[in-house]
Amino acid sequence: MSSASGAAGAAVMVAQHDGGRRRVILLGCAASFFVTYLLRRSRSKAVGSGKGGGVFKSTSERTFRRYPQNSPSVGPRNGAPGEEGRHAGTAAAAGGRVGPLTSSGLNNTLDFSHPDGPNIGPASDPGWLENHDQEGLPVKTDLLHTGHMKGGKLLICVIGLPARGKTYIARKVARYLRWINYRTRVFCLARYRQDKYGHKQAAEFFDTANKEYTSSRMELLACALDDSVGYLNRGGEVAILDGTNVTEARRNAIRERLQREDGYEILWIESICEDPQVIAHNVAQLREASPDYVADHDFERRIAFYKIDYVHVREEEGSYAKVFDAGRKLELNRIHGFLPTKIISFLMNLHIMPRPVYFTRHGESIFNIHGLIGGDSSLSPKGEKFADLLSLFIHNEPELPPDQLNVWTSTMKRARATAAKIKCARYVEWRSLREIEVGVCDGLSYDQIRDNFPQEYKAREMDKLRYRYPRGESYMDIISRLESVIFELERQQAPVVIVAHQAVLRCLYAYFLDLPPEEVPYLAIPLHTVIKVTPKAYGCAEKRYKMMV
Repeated sequence: MSSASGAAGAAVMVAQHDGGRRRVILLGCAASFFVTYLLRRSRSKAVGSGKGGGVFKSTSERTFRRYPQNSPSVGPRNGAPGEEGRHAGTAAAAGGRVGPLTSSGLNNTLDFSHPDGPNIGPASDPGWLENHDQEGLPVKTDLLHTGHMKGGKLLICVIGLPARGKTYIARKVARYLRWINYRTRVFCLARYRQDKYGHKQAAEFFDTANKEYTSSRMELLACALDDSVGYLNRGGEVAILDGTNVTEARRNAIRERLQREDGYEILWIESICEDPQVIAHNVAQLREASPDYVADHDFERRIAFYKIDYVHVREEEGSYAKVFDAGRKLELNRIHGFLPTKIISFLMNLHIMPRPVYFTRHGESIFNIHGLIGGDSSLSPKGEKFADLLSLFIHNEPELPPDQLNVWTSTMKRARATAAKIKCARYVEWRSLREIEVGVCDGLSYDQIRDNFPQEYKAREMDKLRYRYPRGESYMDIISRLESVIFELERQQAPVVIVAHQAVLRCLYAYFLDLPPEEVPYLAIPLHTVIKVTPKAYGCAEKRYKMMV
């Protein structure tokens, strides 16, 4: 067995007949051998390059990558030290804007929204197929059915009336799958319609008795399906079709199109909602954020047209999950395979109750002062002052009542000490929230790593996302161990404050802001800064508060 296969050894067995009885003789096994570290492939794009991106500079003339949609979340690539380096973020790294100082020692530095993720947008963008070339990326073998000619690919189709949570579910699932490194894209039928006919159509456009309008909508569906299949053919792994899809004719058209492709499976997700309170909440979200919303009476007429021919998905249509009243109950049919099962587990934890999540790193530690990584050091005097300010800040936040508040920390000293004075209803220490394990580099500075382990230092510089410290972890390892935290965060209906570490918070922040994995190791999560994210149906709002210690 070759070393390229990564095998450590092999056993050889021979079957022989002996008097009509079959016996197996173990002849021997190959010796194990040492597998050396392989350097990851270099990133192909320069800092700040790419369509829609750009650069901005702080007062110290450092260059930061800036994500489209005015996100200030991406910090210096080669500036301040990484996982537990010194101060890894200034006011400029947090966006370069400073607000008025308050009596509690706070500085409200940022307030912006993210209406769409990076992989949700008009499918008519002329370059999206070419811009998502997946050449050179490793092929996954754990998707669905590896025996198919093209490998397993999944098309998720959401079903339901307007204001029933379809788009919310589609975007949540897409964000989760991208975060765990599945190439996923949402194809929103409303975007296709808006691109072709404008943002606002009268309710009559959705009248199934009008043959002309019905034909127009079927043409839009065909276009979205072609783009979805094209995306999967070009390296995508999961495509999500976001539309009503309430009629048998539309679902039959979807199945017939997918039958032309070998190894492409469909998972139907139907959102059924009869709870007036949930519907009212969804309509309010649409009224606030959706360009498709015209007026209440027009919206009700549109829903009435959809109801005329609404047929719920049935068992003979294949794999499906029916979500009732935004997660109150789930009904499943023919769910098989690793990825569909994973998606269903995620759906079981979703709800639509709005609640904020607050992230903050521990206060400055002794290792931070000396520029050392790893370890389990205590807080410095500055770190202890931050712990006092953090407790005061949370006490004064109207959205964080002590009788409802959940506080989660890692099991490390500096995180526990930072959260020790916060009054809350529930306090939980998570091993999953511990800082990245740096293995043999524990207790060293980056200069010492460069001098003592030059090959490791270079390998980390080449691919910080996938680089794994000797006997330690990579960022991809952190994302894997944080899945349980994400499931619990999605399940929570009360506000949560998380006190953890830079690498861990980068991964959690990227999940909520739907940022690509390649950006994760460079996101700015400064010391002594509280980040508030509020998930919404059509995006995520964020505020940052800088503590003046």
